[in-house]
Amino acid sequence: MDKTKEALYGLIRMALIGERPMAFPESVDWNVLYDYAKMQGVAAIAMDGLQTLMNNIGFAPVGLGIKTKLQWYALAMSIEKRHTKQLESSKEVASVWHGAGIRTLVLKGFAFAQYYSKPMQRLASDMDCYLCGGYEVGNSEMERLGIKVNREDYRHSTFQYKDVFVENHKICTTVRGKKQRKCFEVYLRSLLEKEPTVCIDDSYLEMPCDRFNALYFLQHCHRHFLREGITLRYICDWAMILQRADCFDSDFWNECEKNDLRPFAESMTRLAYVVCGVKASWMDGDVILQIQDKMLLDDCFRIADNAIKYGNSLKAHIQMVKNMLGMRWKYKYFSQRSMEIELISSVWSNWMEKEPKINQYQD
Repeated sequence: MDKTKEALYGLIRMALIGERPMAFPESVDWNVLYDYAKMQGVAAIAMDGLQTLMNNIGFAPVGLGIKTKLQWYALAMSIEKRHTKQLESSKEVASVWHGAGIRTLVLKGFAFAQYYSKPMQRLASDMDCYLCGGYEVGNSEMERLGIKVNREDYRHSTFQYKDVFVENHKICTTVRGKKQRKCFEVYLRSLLEKEPTVCIDDSYLEMPCDRFNALYFLQHCHRHFLREGITLRYICDWAMILQRADCFDSDFWNECEKNDLRPFAESMTRLAYVVCGVKASWMDGDVILQIQDKMLLDDCFRIADNAIKYGNSLKAHIQMVKNMLGMRWKYKYFSQRSMEIELISSVWSNWMEKEPKINQYQD
């Protein structure tokens, strides 16, 4: 294994589970490690691991220059500050909606961050939410405050509120195409609306149940992986969900089977141990990486080559097609459908199913 990557995993494990590296690699390129941590969305986590090692056992990172160390520290602090500011703005949005009788359930970011012992270290991007039937009322409340709401996407509306960019989801998942995707959407909504939730801090932001978070993570991450790629931050998220969630029963795995998620979930679970040191409760004996696990992990470090710029719809679709054509192996190992079938289905559904109907799949 690349010694610099091995060292990065050691810092992540130290930060997330307190696992002290048995023998820290000597030939570490700290400039490259910093670049990796930054690119992979784990800079604040890795810095926490490094500081813990230096403070608790007197570890001296040979070759880590003062300039790189200061840049790294500043980046980690900015990530935590950004997370705090975005969370505060999100709490204000939820408070406005609460005043209008609307529940605000958090999807992805801020919900996944709650599984970390230090949520602020989890890189934040925007605030995704589901309003339990209050989608359009929620949009109107923002417009009443003079905020411009964009409704161009069939899945969600978007707007900027102070320090946070908000995606107000009308539809939680990508439902175009297969009937099963629509059935899965209905199932996830039932978890959102009917299962108990927990409020984040002292706010009206509600964290969904563990089963929803785990399944929604897999669906969202799997789609990103197939079409673009993922970073180590996703593996950290999954490791933290594995460590603290209590939902991995036969019903959970049946949903994974039905929705083409099981091979991906199993691979991510093995990588959660290798990268983060978190071993799932159902895994006995040694964790042995499969060829597809190694390919997935290697692919994390190529994310910059395949990143999709979502601001331009045409360019985004062109890049997505290029990615899919160039990464057939992902469909071989991680999907029941071939790349060709998935590509045809994606193009067809984007043109022929502008506004998917899912009400007919509800009880």
